[in-house]
Amino acid sequence: MNKNSPAWNGGRIHYTNSGDEVIRAYKAQYDEDTDRFLQARAHEVVLGGLMLLIFSSIPKGTLHSQPLGNIFFNLLGSCLMDVAKKGIICEEKVDSFNIPYYVPTPEEFQAAVERNGCFSIERKENARGVFVSKNLPNAHIFASHLRAGMEGRLKQHFGGDIIDELFNLYHKKVEEMVPFMLESGKRMDLFVVLKRKADISPLVP
Repeated sequence: MNKNSPAWNGGRIHYTNSGDEVIRAYKAQYDEDTDRFLQARAHEVVLGGLMLLIFSSIPKGTLHSQPLGNIFFNLLGSCLMDVAKKGIICEEKVDSFNIPYYVPTPEEFQAAVERNGCFSIERKENARGVFVSKNLPNAHIFASHLRAGMEGRLKQHFGGDIIDELFNLYHKKVEEMVPFMLESGKRMDLFVVLKRKADISPLVP
C-alpha cells in the first residue's frame, strides 16, 4: 500500500509485467499461504495418508508474462484502467487492487513442501491443462468464465455499477488478443501426490 515502496504495483492488478520487487512480494505471499495450507491439511490427513493436488504451474525459466492465466489477468487490469480513465472509478482504486494468484514452478512448490516438513512428495507429473493453447475457448466463453470467478471480488472493491461495462471491454480485448494467446500463451497443470509424514507433528496454524 506504500507508494514509495519498490513493491508498489501502481496501474496493475497482478504481478504480470511488474518489477522484480512485486514478483518477489507475490512469491513470498505464495510461500506463506502454501505453508498455512499444508499445516491445516496435516491436521486432517491421517499419518501415512495421501493428498492429491492439481494446480496451475509453469516450467522453470518461463517468463511470468507467458502463462495464459496471467495474460488474462493482465487484460482485466488494462480494462480497469480504461474504466478509470473514463472517470467511472478512480485510479487509486485500481492501484490498491491486487489479484492474489501466483503460478509456481514445480521446483517452487517442491521447496515449499520441503520447508513445511509435514508431507513428502510421492509423485509429481505434468497434467493436461483445462485451457490449452490449441483449444482456447472463444472470447465470450472465457469472459463469462472469468466473470463468474471474479465478479464477487470486483464488486466488493469497485462496486457493482462497473461490472457490465468492464466485462464488455474485457470480451473485446480477449477477441483481439486470441491470435497472440494462441501463439505465445502457455499453460501447464501439475499433478502431485503428497504423503503425510508419520514423524512430524504439525504446528497449530
